[in-house]
Amino acid sequence: MNLSSLLEITPVDLERCDFVVARLLLDCRCDLGEGIIYDDRKNCVLWSDINHKRFHKLDLTDDTRVIHTIYDLPKQLGSFGLLQIESESLPLLFAWEDGFQLYDVELQKPLGSESVGEDVNPMKGGSRLNDGRVEPQGNRFLSGGHNGGDSNIKMKVFQCEQSSDGTLVHRPIIENVSTANSLCWSTDSSKLYFADSPTRQIYSFDYNSTSGDLSNKTLVHTKNIDEHSVPDGSCVDSEGYVWNAVWRAGAGPGMVHRIDPQSGQVVFTVHMPDVLRRGEMLRKNPTLVDSIASDYQ
Repeated sequence: MNLSSLLEITPVDLERCDFVVARLLLDCRCDLGEGIIYDDRKNCVLWSDINHKRFHKLDLTDDTRVIHTIYDLPKQLGSFGLLQIESESLPLLFAWEDGFQLYDVELQKPLGSESVGEDVNPMKGGSRLNDGRVEPQGNRFLSGGHNGGDSNIKMKVFQCEQSSDGTLVHRPIIENVSTANSLCWSTDSSKLYFADSPTRQIYSFDYNSTSGDLSNKTLVHTKNIDEHSVPDGSCVDSEGYVWNAVWRAGAGPGMVHRIDPQSGQVVFTVHMPDVLRRGEMLRKNPTLVDSIASDYQ
């Protein structure tokens, strides 16, 4: 399979067009794919399959073929962040189902103890850490919980950073959460976007990049209840628009919304293609959005 042909796209004029249909690059057969990140240093795309306890790597260095590697994990991985260190292997900051830890995927081993702080998943069971992102300054990693579908369980969003002695420490910054998603920042890092998915709403907070503190919670966007949609993961483009993966749980075709954070309006939509597998048409739901800033536009 020729990867370069799959990555070739026709530029879209976002001012004159309000939707496009995505093209399938790889049928990775994930049960719950999450945390997709493009690593520009290694020119690869990384993501996790939470339920299957697997980590995926799609290598883009050779555009003549698809190099897709899958690593088994010891437990569920909700999200992860890149590290500012040079390495021949793949060390990352992991938000496991029950805590934060530095872990080398390719060497298949932890690089230290789990972070110090309150229990991030006190109820265990189906609850776990979920969506997460590294802040633009690279000093902190944020990840929030998912209650496993039990409305009686309330989770939190945690901020994890490395202390002067190298120890990872975490603290809660948002409480009473059912399913944390859409953690990302405005282009100037002054705003943190966040969604508690069951509420169907995306909010912004004023973000203090020095202390990591939040203030001034403000409603940005509400999903249309008639579409049976909730906000999942998000990222922000160079013009400050929020790209949000829309979770519809099979109620309709999956899609990604480009949202104007000033008006809260959807200004562009990417429709996800359904996948035919073994004679059955499968409806795909996107969970997170990321961009590739390389030779691929």
